[in-house]
Amino acid sequence: MRKLKNLCRLLSTVLAISLIILGTNLTVFATEDVATEESTEEISDIQSESTVDATENEIVHISEDGNISYETISATTEETSTYSNEDIVILNDTPSTLQEDDVMATASSNDLQDVSLFSVPLEPYKHMCLITATFPNGKVMESSGILISQNLVLASAHGIYWSEYGGAAKHVYIGVGAYFANSKIKYQGYIYSWNGAILSSNWPTTEKQVYDWSLIKLPENIDYPYQKCGYVPDYTQATNKDIRLIGYPGVEGKGATAFKTSTGQITGTTDNLFINDKVKNLWTLSAKGDGGMSGGPIIEESNGVVIGIYVARRGLVNTALANPLTKEIADVILQNAVW
Repeated sequence: MRKLKNLCRLLSTVLAISLIILGTNLTVFATEDVATEESTEEISDIQSESTVDATENEIVHISEDGNISYETISATTEETSTYSNEDIVILNDTPSTLQEDDVMATASSNDLQDVSLFSVPLEPYKHMCLITATFPNGKVMESSGILISQNLVLASAHGIYWSEYGGAAKHVYIGVGAYFANSKIKYQGYIYSWNGAILSSNWPTTEKQVYDWSLIKLPENIDYPYQKCGYVPDYTQATNKDIRLIGYPGVEGKGATAFKTSTGQITGTTDNLFINDKVKNLWTLSAKGDGGMSGGPIIEESNGVVIGIYVARRGLVNTALANPLTKEIADVILQNAVW
């Protein structure tokens, strides 16, 4: 009888432990399922109640209808990495030629200039994408991006997710190779409806501009040339790099009206320049940017590689600010891109 009681106690203990483990797993999946099924209007409340300690490598997946879910991306190491500089470039002081036709229009000053019709079919301009997002409150926003693989467009986060407009966009269209001729928009590629997007989980909860990046997913792998991208291991050491900014400035209520480029340098960082915590850890640029150019690439002139994203103008003189591409962002790109 005693043995039978001991056996019953053992079985009860095993059963209890099993239920605890099962309950924990169900809680995790239930939390993710709730976040996926809730409407966009309720996303902000869900995120504000979240107790997850988000890191830069936890990412948000936005589905094509505006719902969200979370995923943790593990960092790559030199030992486990299978990519080469054909995919992601680790930039240093040694220039490398990575584009077959990296002819860029030259600007005589740092002011915005039209991308000429002669330059439109050349690198990097032919990779540019005009992004049109419709938000839950009905707001339509146009922003800029650049094709970096057969299936991903590098862009800003606020161009597709902004709490002020209701959270995640409900519809997004990507015009590949967009340019203007006689004031009319034309495309070297096609217009695609997005297949959702990937962004840092810190953007929806903080909207700090260091997290203002996204990877917009195309509905299919497209047969169209794309721009190389890379990162500077220490963004604070990038001062004086010659760069180019490209994008589609526009007019409120009218959308994009032009295709512009500007050259300049990375002049420093925002770390000691601004009090506002939302604009820390960014680059300051001597190149000029404008509304609608958000998400446009920062391209290092010496090698034609995308190393950052234009995010805003700030300060008394409207200094252009850029979000540096980091190792963490590169890891997300590597695990989602198709080359």
